[in-house]
Parts: sequence; structure tokens; C-alpha cells
Amino acid sequence: MLYPALPMGTEEYYIFIDPNNEDISLSDKSTLNGKKIGVNRDSIQAEFFKKWADENNVKSKIVLVSCSEDESLHMLNSGELDAYGTVDSFMDTTKAQPTYMVGSSDFYFAVSKKRPDLLEDLEYAMNRIQKENRYYNVQMYEKFIKKTGASATLGSEEKEWLSKHKKIKVGYQDNYLAFCAQDEKTGELTGVMKDYLDIASKCIHGTHIEFETIAYPTAKDALDALKKGEIDCAFPSNLGGYDAEKQGTVMTPALFETEMYAVVRTKSAKIFSNEGQIIVAVNSGNINYEAFLSKHYPSWQKAYFSSTEDCLKAVSKGVADCLIISNYRINNISKFCSRYNLTTYSTGLEMDYCFAVKEGNTELYSIL
Repeated sequence: MLYPALPMGTEEYYIFIDPNNEDISLSDKSTLNGKKIGVNRDSIQAEFFKKWADENNVKSKIVLVSCSEDESLHMLNSGELDAYGTVDSFMDTTKAQPTYMVGSSDFYFAVSKKRPDLLEDLEYAMNRIQKENRYYNVQMYEKFIKKTGASATLGSEEKEWLSKHKKIKVGYQDNYLAFCAQDEKTGELTGVMKDYLDIASKCIHGTHIEFETIAYPTAKDALDALKKGEIDCAFPSNLGGYDAEKQGTVMTPALFETEMYAVVRTKSAKIFSNEGQIIVAVNSGNINYEAFLSKHYPSWQKAYFSSTEDCLKAVSKGVADCLIISNYRINNISKFCSRYNLTTYSTGLEMDYCFAVKEGNTELYSIL
């Protein structure tokens, strides 16, 4: 067989356990000692597991199996096996929980030696794809293959955390639609965040998660409440590694991304650009936009105002050159843009929206 120089992608190998197994800890490899770990006979993951076990001083009992994945899953769920090592895309994550990644390897197209012409075409196509999008393989893997990134079950430490805390207290920025706001009549959360938490409360197999939401005037106020221990996590957050560390927090993976737009004067000769000295209007307490500006436009001068409308007025009067805003919030300011003769331009940049969690709270981070 002939093989191209570039791989199709990478597959990962995990140790899976029954979701109800509380004897094996996700944070203590020694709990695997003495346990029966099933791996397919003569498989590449068997070799990876043996190497991983040696490197991590894990003394488990390797059971070589020669059956289908469904049969192996039955052995796991019935207790015949304590754990099972296989490719992450093979297991039903509602019935088998991934614990430790024990290795990974590339996989390739294979071409018959009788058709070297196909190999040449394949090499050209794969190089063309990589040149246009170097993350293509990773994106395809995440979309079609990977199952372990968000476990469908909770581990014993995560269950214990929920048992102690009962509810996850979420602090959020008020008056920030379309993302989150407090309903004036009911006091309840509204916006995309409500939909997200409704889904999250029942998406973990065998577990109902309760959320308690608390509104704060600004994102900074929510973050301050997190540091004081009033809440368990804050939304929205977008701090880089250094800023998050200074605050004693970590950012979860992004819930979603938003395109960022600049609001400028329609007839302004100084059309939005990153050239020259730009004065950008910023809502006081909006630490996420501050972090975005510091990262992408560090030379810009920030002018602070108490509300979004005040920022827009400042742009209209020439006190500031622009306001940066999420594309999801453009509809919310459209009436002000018409009133103050303003328009929007895409920056071509995106910003993540994440939860902020206290540094060291690994159980909640994992749950979220």
C-alpha cells in the first residue's frame, strides 16, 4: 500500500468506566490499581495502555478481549470489567464515562500500489486543504468523531460537589440582551443565557442540575461577587490567561463566539480603522470589552461612560471615534444609531463568551 505524507487526522484512546462506578477517581490514577482493564487483543490501544500504565505506575490487571464494542460495553456495565480502553469515538458516552486519555495516533488514507496516480492527486488535495485551513483535520474530528470532549455523565468528585452545593449560583450581567437580563416583572433571567441553562440543567445523563441566577449591574460586579464567594461562576467573561490569573479565576471553554462590530459616525471622515490615534467609548465595568481592546487594539485610548447610550452619544458628538459591540446586540442599539446618525462596521474579529470560575474549583469547571 502507498500512504500520503499528511494524515487524515488523529484518533485518541481513553479508559472508560461505568458511570455508576465510584471506585475509580478521575483525579487519582492509583484507584486503577488492581482493577480489571479490558483492551482488545492485538490492538494498538492495548500497547498504548501498557505504556501509559508503566509511565504512571498503574498496576492494574489487563484483560485481553476479542469481542465487539457492544459486548465489551456489556462487560463494563455488568461489572465483569472495571474499565475498558478503546478509541474515544466507539463508546456510547451515556453508558461509559471517559476517564484518562492514554495515547493517540495518526491515521492515513491507503492507496493501492497499482494506482500511484491517485496518491499524487490525494497529496495535492490534502496539501491544498491544509494550506487554506491548517485546522481542518481538528475541526472535522471535533464535528464528526470526538465524543469525549463533553462527557455525558459526571464523575464521583463532580457528583459530590453538586451534592454539597445543591445549586450552581450563576452571576450575570444585567441589561445585556440578547445574552442575559433580569425580567422587570418577574425578576427571572431572560435571553440566550436562560435557554442555555435550561438545556444544561437536564443534558447530563442521570443528573438534574439546578441553577440559581443573580443579576449584577456590570460584568465586573459579577466577577467581584465571584471573588467574594457570593456566586459560583460569572457570565459573561472573556479574560486572557494573565488577567484571569490576576483575578484568581479561570475561563471555561467558550459557550459561543460573537463577531465584533465598531459603531461610528455615518458621515465621519475618520472611518473606523486601526490606524492612527483612536478614542474608543467603553461602558464602565465592561471588563470583557476592555480585555478585547487591550488584546487587539492596545494603542487605542479608552473613554469611559456609564451606559451604552452615553457611549453612542459620545461617538455622535465626536468625543469618541467608535464603540465596539457584539453583532448580537446591534438590534438593541438600532434605534439609537438612527437617532444619532451612526452606522456599524465589522472589525473582522470575534470574542468568546465564557463562564469565569474561581481558580482551583476544578469540579465546577469540569461540570460547566
